[in-house]
Amino acid sequence: MLSLTDTRWEQLHHAYGPANDVPGILQQLQEGNDEDKDDLFYGMLCHQYTVYDATFAAMPAVFRLLEEQEDIPAIMEILNFCGGVYAFDYEDHVAAVASPLLYEPLRKNRELDTTTLLNIQTAYKRTAEDVEQYCLYLLSKQVLENESDKKEVLTTLAAVTGSKAIARALLIYHQDEYVCVCPHCNSEVFVWNEEGILKVYANDPVFEKEQEKYAVIPVAVNPDDWDGSYNRATAQYWLTDMAQRYDMADYIILLPQLFGIVACPHCQQSFELMPALEKGV
Repeated sequence: MLSLTDTRWEQLHHAYGPANDVPGILQQLQEGNDEDKDDLFYGMLCHQYTVYDATFAAMPAVFRLLEEQEDIPAIMEILNFCGGVYAFDYEDHVAAVASPLLYEPLRKNRELDTTTLLNIQTAYKRTAEDVEQYCLYLLSKQVLENESDKKEVLTTLAAVTGSKAIARALLIYHQDEYVCVCPHCNSEVFVWNEEGILKVYANDPVFEKEQEKYAVIPVAVNPDDWDGSYNRATAQYWLTDMAQRYDMADYIILLPQLFGIVACPHCQQSFELMPALEKGV
């Protein structure tokens, strides 16, 4: 982990260039000055859901900032940022902490030595574990009254426990559509959220309104069968368990559909929706 006084920040990069300005902004945030917070989070470190080597180095300090918050809106703002970063790093950070493989943004760095980059990556992975425990603590305390806050915590939990594509699917849930590819005929399939009900189209309904639409066949699971672990293999169980336990009405309806069965509107063969979404989001 790089301290905020480490000169090696100059050899890291964010969306605008060298990251020598990141430690100063993080220090300002820790001192209560959040004037540059939005620019740091969504301009420099996670610009249009692209992450950088400086993003990885900054996450331990961001988590420390999260721990200092007492106000729910402030907590959610930082937690949502964490969820976006871990969902869109496109790497399996749940693998062994000592993995010799560097994440892509770190592999691209030609200025720092491999040991330093691996240390940054290790701290980033451990921060994911910290965020996981924070999410579980926040939900268990039942201090979140807003359902949207609960759903955002659940999405962040998915991101930091390795269910990254599921987190990305949940993040774009309120947009118009998902797009996936049928594993049988390789044709694009458009999945629209119509007032909480997913409908499947052969062509983009924005441009072709008069076409047949198909329902997603929901697949429900019994959360009592969950083994208590948080990973991709158990994701449907723990997501369902928490949606029910913490009264997330939207997700109670959505999750069985996201993990449901689709009949391809092109070739009529059936496939599981979530694995197809995972390849396309």
